[in-house]
Amino acid sequence: MTDTRPPSVLTIAGSDSSGGAGIEADLKTITVHGCYGMTTITGLTAQNTTGVEKIHPIEDQGFITACLDAVFSDVGVDVVKTGMLSSQETITTVTNYLKKHHANKASVIDPVLCSTSGSTLFPAEYVSVYLELFGLATIVTPNIPEAVELASVLEKKKFETPKTVQEMKDLAVSIHKTGAKWVLIKGGHLSFTKDKEPAKENDTDKVVIDVLYDGKDFTELVMPYITTKSTHGTGCTLASAIASNLAKGKDIPQAVLEGTQYIQNAIFEAHPIGKGHGPVNHTYNMRVLPFQKGHFLDYLLSHPKVAPAWKQYVEHPFVMQLAKGDLKPECYYYFLQQDYLYLRHYARAAALSGYKAKNIAQTAAAGVIIDTIQSELGLHIDHCKENGMSLEELENSEEGLQCYAYTRYLIDVGAAEDWLALQFATSPCLFGYGIAARNGKNHPEYKPGNRYSSWIDKYVDPKFGCATETGRALLEEEAPKVSPERLEELIEIFATATKMEVTFWNKALTLGE
Repeated sequence: MTDTRPPSVLTIAGSDSSGGAGIEADLKTITVHGCYGMTTITGLTAQNTTGVEKIHPIEDQGFITACLDAVFSDVGVDVVKTGMLSSQETITTVTNYLKKHHANKASVIDPVLCSTSGSTLFPAEYVSVYLELFGLATIVTPNIPEAVELASVLEKKKFETPKTVQEMKDLAVSIHKTGAKWVLIKGGHLSFTKDKEPAKENDTDKVVIDVLYDGKDFTELVMPYITTKSTHGTGCTLASAIASNLAKGKDIPQAVLEGTQYIQNAIFEAHPIGKGHGPVNHTYNMRVLPFQKGHFLDYLLSHPKVAPAWKQYVEHPFVMQLAKGDLKPECYYYFLQQDYLYLRHYARAAALSGYKAKNIAQTAAAGVIIDTIQSELGLHIDHCKENGMSLEELENSEEGLQCYAYTRYLIDVGAAEDWLALQFATSPCLFGYGIAARNGKNHPEYKPGNRYSSWIDKYVDPKFGCATETGRALLEEEAPKVSPERLEELIEIFATATKMEVTFWNKALTLGE
C-alpha cells in the first residue's frame, strides 16, 4: 500500500495572539508546503502588529516534556523547528530532549530574541544558554539584531550593526563556531544597491541580501527590497518554510533558496492587516476550491451564471405538459424531428470528445454516451412510426434555426477548445433531460400512462442514469484541476448551452413558428 502520509514538522515555539508570528505562522507555512505540522508551545504572548504587551512562559517543564513525548512517540518527527523558547529552563529542556530523541536529524533553530516590531522576547543574559542548542542545528537563522547579540556573547566583545555584506559574513563565521552546520544571516533589516553598497532612502532598485554559510563557502541570496510594513512573523515563516523543504527531502541550499522565494512572495502579496507591522500572506500560493470535492455539479448548477437558465430548462412548460399529457401532438412531433437531428450532431460531438480524450477512460466514456444516444434515437424513430412518419421523412426533416445554432455551437466548441470544454458544452443535455423528466414525473398533475409518459419513463430509467453518472464522474475529476479563470470560462460554456436547451424547447412549444 502506498504511504500517503505527508512529511512531519514539529514547531517548538510561542503563540502569537494576533496570528501573524509564532506557532500560528509556523502551522500556516508548514501546511501550505504540504507538510503536517505539530506543536509544543513554550509560551503565550499578548501581542499584535504594534508590539508585544505581555509574555506568559510555560514554566512547567514536565508539561513541555510531555508535549514532546506525545508527538515523538506517536506521529514521529522528520524535522524540528524552534522559535521563542521563553526561558533558560525551557532551552535546557528542549536541548536535552533533542539530544536524546532527535540527534543527527534535521533541526532549524530560529533564535527568536526580538520581534519584527522591536519587542524583546528573550533577555540578553539568557543568550549564552541558547548557544548549546545551536550545536544540534542543521541551520540557524538569526536576523541581523539577533546575529549581533549572539556574536557579541560568543566573541565576548561588542559587535556593531553591520553596514556591509562582508560584516554580515563576519557574523556568520562567528555564529558557525557554535557547531551549527549552516548559518543563515537574514538581511531584511538592511538594504543595498545592486552594487552591494549601503542603500540610501531615495535609492531605487534596492535589494536585500541574505548570507548563507556552511563553514567554508558563502552564498549570497539577493532579492528585491520590498517597501512594506507587512513584515510581522517573517522570521518564523522563513524558518518554517526551510524546515518544510528539508522535510520534503531538499538539501540546505535548495531549501533556503525556495524558502526565501516563498517569504518574498508572501510579503509582496500581504494584505493590509493591523495598525503596525502586519503579517505576511502565508497562503498566497494556496488555492481554495469554491466547491467541495465530489460536489462540483452542485456548485455548477447553483452558479449565478447558470442557475436562472437551469431552472427554466429543467422546469420547462414543454416537459410539464408532457407529464400532464396535454401537449399538442404537433408540438411533440416537431420536437422529435428536431431532437433526432440534434442527437445525430450530439453523437458527432461525443465522438470528437473521444478523439480529444487524454486517456482510455475518457474515450470509453464517450462510447457510453454514444450508445445512450443510439438508444434515444430508437425511441424517436418508434414514436414517429407510431404516428405515420417514416424513418426517411425523419431523416429528411428540415433543421430548425434553434437546432442548427445549438448543434453547431457544440461542434465549434469541440473544434476550437479542448476535451474538457466539450464536456461542459454537452453536459446540459446529458444532465438536464433526466432531471427534467423526474420533475415531470413528480408534478402533481402527472398522468401515468398518458401518450407521452414513455418519454418521461425513458429519461428516468437507470440505464440513462448510467450515462449521466459517467459524465458527472468525469467533471468531478477534472474540474478541481483547472485554474479559477479557466473554470469561469468553462462555466460560461455550460451556461450558454443551457440557454440553448431552453430556446430549443421554447421553439417546440410554439410548433416551430
